[in-house]
Amino acid sequence: MSVWTTVHIRNCPWRDGSTMTLPAQTLNSVCQATGETVTDPVYGSNNWWTYVILGENSGWISNIYLRGDAHLNNVPDCASITQH
Repeated sequence: MSVWTTVHIRNCPWRDGSTMTLPAQTLNSVCQATGETVTDPVYGSNNWWTYVILGENSGWISNIYLRGDAHLNNVPDCASITQH
């Protein structure tokens, strides 16, 4: 899975989750789930998030910052995520 810009990896699929910043790179995707809607003035809105692993780090990235469709092909859906 490729990230096209610098992004924040979060501990949950919502923008108020704690973050770690990553530069654009390729990540290992685990699964995807719906979460908080993220809006970008250029790319529109999307409420899908993908759980990724990078070395010893893992977390959620909004699909709006990943290359592909809003709901990514070849990335399975996660089991239900508890909304907050």
